[in-house]
Amino acid sequence: MTHLFVTTELSNLFLGGLLAVARADGIVKPEEMEALRTTALEKGFALPSDEDLLLAEDVTPEALATAVRASAGAVYRTGASTPEEIALGFLEAALRLALADHELVIEEAVALRELAAALDAPTERIAGWRAVSAFEEG
Repeated sequence: MTHLFVTTELSNLFLGGLLAVARADGIVKPEEMEALRTTALEKGFALPSDEDLLLAEDVTPEALATAVRASAGAVYRTGASTPEEIALGFLEAALRLALADHELVIEEAVALRELAAALDAPTERIAGWRAVSAFEEG
């Protein structure tokens, strides 16, 4: 997994979106918190304390997608990650988080699909996305 070059605001939304996936089934499991911490480190994001994370409000798919699209201008000015890189990086991390406890439940699959739709990301490029698609098929 590679670093993403984004603003602090966008990194906070990214982590908030991951937390929304973790909360989708009503329980944030220790494995999911560990996956969230690992993702923050791998992506080069500052990680708030567990308490701050758990008290944070969920980030909606629309809010995350709006911020990702708005980041497009920064790419040309600063060498920041592209919106597609951010969207794919987010969805890969979100899927890994959802599977951290070795179980994908319908609520997590729904949250992942909603995020993918809002981000308009090419999910066929995400390894393991079939686990999410399986809930659509039945």
